[in-house]
Amino acid sequence: MGRRGAYLAVVALAGLSLLLAALIVLGEVRNDFALGGGALGAILIAYGLIGLFLRKLGITGPRGAERS
Repeated sequence: MGRRGAYLAVVALAGLSLLLAALIVLGEVRNDFALGGGALGAILIAYGLIGLFLRKLGITGPRGAERS
């Protein structure tokens, strides 16, 4: 996966995170703890993947800090 693919993955995961945040709110409104809990677990995985892709791109992590 090149830089373009990593950027697209970050954008796609950010969009997915917005959808998952809406599912968390919906789960709380409907008192459906399975929906809210599942969405919360999925959003944590999405955030972890975003962090990994940002590190791969050199935006965060030691390589990003060295450039500053």
